[in-house]
This record gives sequence, C-alpha cells and structure tokens, in this order.
Amino acid sequence: MHTVTTHLRACSFALFALTACDSRPSSQIPSRSIGANSNTRVASEIASLDNDELIEFFSRDASHESYSAFDAIAELQRRGKNAIEALLDHLEDDRESVTMFRVTRSSVGDVCFYTLSDMVAPTPDDYTHSWGRTGVDGKNHERPHHLRRTVFSRDKVRAWFEERDDHSLIDLQIEGLEWWIDAESKIGFATEDARRGILGPLKRELSRLKAQKQNNQAGA
Repeated sequence: MHTVTTHLRACSFALFALTACDSRPSSQIPSRSIGANSNTRVASEIASLDNDELIEFFSRDASHESYSAFDAIAELQRRGKNAIEALLDHLEDDRESVTMFRVTRSSVGDVCFYTLSDMVAPTPDDYTHSWGRTGVDGKNHERPHHLRRTVFSRDKVRAWFEERDDHSLIDLQIEGLEWWIDAESKIGFATEDARRGILGPLKRELSRLKAQKQNNQAGA
C-alpha cells in the first residue's frame, strides 16, 4: 500500500534512535529496518491474525520482532473499514509502543490513532513531509499531519466514524484529502513552487480516488 509506505520511511530515523537506546546486545536486537524482514512467510502470518492480534504488535513489549508493528499497520489499513472498530477500541491503550515520527515515547493508542488518520487521509508517495513550513505571511507554521492536526480530533474520532458509518472507505478518504488540501491552503504558500510542490501531490491523489469511485460505481 503506497499510503503506509511513505510514512514508514518517515519512521526510520525514530526507529534508529530507539535501537541506539536499547541496552541489549546488538545480536539480540531485532532488525527495525523498514521492510528488512518482510517476506512471504511474514505476510501470510500477518494476514491470518485478527485485528486485536495485529494491534498487539504495536506494543514495544510484545514478544514479536518489532518490524511486525509496521507490517501490522499495513495489514490493518489494507482491511480498511473492517479494522476501524478494533483501532477505536484501543485508542486509550497506554502501553508503550514503537516510536512514530518523533524520537519520543508513543503509546499503542497513539499508533492506533495514526493508523486511523492515515487510513482516511492517504498520503501520496511524492508528498514531502515536514513539521513546519513558511506560510504566505512569511512565518513558520506547523503543518497538518497524522498525529495531531488531522481530519478528526483525538477526542471526537469515534463520533466522526459513527456519523459516517454508511460511507465507503473511498468516501472517507476523499473527505480526508479535501480537509488536508484546505488545511495547507489556509497556511498559504511563500512561492508558487511551494504551492505546486505541496498541493500537487494531494490533488493528484484526490483525483485518483474520485476516478476510482466513479469506476466502482460504474461496475456496480
């Protein structure tokens, strides 16, 4: 899935730092390189587990090799709406998890929130992430992203999904991307190149989703 691939690349530095702080001998530390241990056997094992079992992979104390957390995210996102209820049920899970984005402590609930927000606001492969950027006013602004500023707030995420229970996943993703484009547009752009570089990938992904929705409706 291209959505999760982009974000997994963004996690690589955080995972490197986490490994560096691990007190175990290097021979006992499982590989945290994204995709380093992914293979047909792992994919088959991951696909055979239920949603709650996949979420267990998010815990840093889990007995599984840590790369499985990222395989689990990809599998849960592949399952789409069928995984939403389990992710919502674990939002308050405060067990320590793998680090997402920043080199700080994350909880299992944090990873569930990230997985939900990334599921409904899919990131194009050519979209460049950064924590802040210069807006039209010349000041630095925090950008919308999947752990804080997203299409739904942490305290209202369950209500957001319940209100859209009859929506398809593509409908949710279209709404998520429209929110994201609007949030970036409100910050504004220091240059025309910045506008094209930021909005271009998001608008292309939005067009792709709308075309996919039309194809699905035509084939129904």
